Order: sequence, then structure tokens, then C-alpha cells
Amino acid sequence: KIPNELWLGIFADATYIPEAMTCNDGESIERIADDQNAIHLHRWHREAMDTNLAIALVSRRWNALVAEFLFRYILLKDGDHAIHVAAALASRHQRSRTPVAGPGRWTIRLELALEGVHIWKKEHLRALGRIFKSCPNLRVFSTIACTSDPHLWEWCALTRTISKGLKQVHIRRLECRGEHESLLQVLVPHLAPSLEMLWVSPPSSTSRQIVYSFTHLDFPQLRSLIISDNTRTYKNSLLTCNTPALTHLVVTGSPSSTSSPHDVGEFVQRSGQRLRRLNALHHGQLGLLEMCPNLSHWVL
Repeated sequence: KIPNELWLGIFADATYIPEAMTCNDGESIERIADDQNAIHLHRWHREAMDTNLAIALVSRRWNALVAEFLFRYILLKDGDHAIHVAAALASRHQRSRTPVAGPGRWTIRLELALEGVHIWKKEHLRALGRIFKSCPNLRVFSTIACTSDPHLWEWCALTRTISKGLKQVHIRRLECRGEHESLLQVLVPHLAPSLEMLWVSPPSSTSRQIVYSFTHLDFPQLRSLIISDNTRTYKNSLLTCNTPALTHLVVTGSPSSTSSPHDVGEFVQRSGQRLRRLNALHHGQLGLLEMCPNLSHWVL
């Protein structure tokens, strides 16, 4: 009889998505940084879930073992989906033999991938709150693939629910779309002390005028910063922050719409001593290289 520990190792290898769940591998997150709508990431998630569900149908023993991986990466498409996931977490918890925590204790990543026009009701918010409470070991939170109406994120109740939920856990990696202004303004200052990876993607609509103020924030643990922007709305603000542990910097965008070489140069001058990977197209890279004595990867 093969021991459970061996099966768990096999299931883990078969369903792990490093690009989605790592908090210390800058190369993994850079591989998906150009995939703004997370098409590849969601395909990998779907394939992993198909594998998990197939494993769960083999036997009662495997069904119990695979619970650890069924909820490792939770992807929410809408409010009704949040209700179903919250119910599944509660049901599994009631059936488990662990009185303290249910399967949510294995959840690493929670992602909101809302599409189109959404009407979030109070029951949807309550379900989202229950999901946060069920996932005490959450490490990654993302809204990077949301294509929903930006005005949804101006609803204070949604921002408040997310902020309250994330304050209960130790988030190490944050991914947000640029138009989620109220969410970013609340989350970034609060999570700055614990963040190891931060990825802010461009707003879906470049016509919206968004102004962020993250001036001179301290990110003592931040190792990877990815700013993929087609405007200068938040890029300049983030480039004023203090990031003493930064080893991986990606600043992308067209030459006419991104920060000036001076903006990036000042940031690299402060943080370049530890940089190992640099991708800062259109920012006078030869000059930047002189400020990065420990650079091992230069992405063109």
C-alpha cells in the first residue's frame, strides 16, 4: 500500500502552478506579466482543477487527500460563484475531522476575475467575507484579470470587504489592475510591510484619469516589482517608494506613455545595488546598467 505522503507529493506535482502561487520567484511572475487577461494562467488553473476532480472520483481515500489541492487556488468569476465556493468550503469543513480549520487552510491564492457588468449584492459580500475567514493562510490576492465595469470597484462595501479580509492574513503577493483605484489606495499602504511581490497592470481604459499617491512608502520585504502601464498615473508614484530588498524590476510601456528615464533612473540609483533582473524598456538602459553591479539578467 502506497503511503498517503507519497500520493500527496504526486498530486502536488501534478497540479501546482508556480506562476500563480510563488511569492519568491520573480521569473515565474514575469512569465505571465505580458498576459494581461490571464488567458494562460486560467487555462493552467482549469487543467489543474480537471486533474483534481478526476483524482477525487477514483476512491474515497483519494477524495479525502485531494481536498488539499482543490482549494489551493480559488478563482471567483462572479458573486454567485463566491456563494458556491463559500458553501463548498463550509461543507468540506463540516465533513472533515479537523475541528479547527477546514480545507481553506490550504488556500494560497484568491483571485477575483470578474467580467462585464456585475451586480454584487449583500449575500455576495457575505460569501466573500466567509471565504476570507476560511482561508487563514492566504498568501496571494489578485484582481489582475478583472474586466468588470471599473465603477464596481468604487463601491465602498466591496473595497471594505476585501480590505477587512486581507487584514486578517499575511499577504506576500498582490496583483491589481490599475483602475481599481480605491482598492489600491487602501491595500498598498497596509500591505507594504509584508509584500514580497507587487504587480500593477494597466487600466483597461486609458481614458480614465487616475491619480495615486504612494509617495515614499516603505516596502522592506519587496523583492519583485512589476509595473506594466500605458499611462503615468501610478508608475511615478510607485517609483518614489523605498525598496531596499528589491532584486527584480519590470517597468514596461511604450516610449511615449511611460515614465521618463529620469524617473526610473532615480529609482534604480536608490535600489539598483541588489537588482538581479532588470526589464525597463525605453528607459535608457545602458545608463541604468551602471547602477546595477550585481545584475545577472537583462531583458531586452
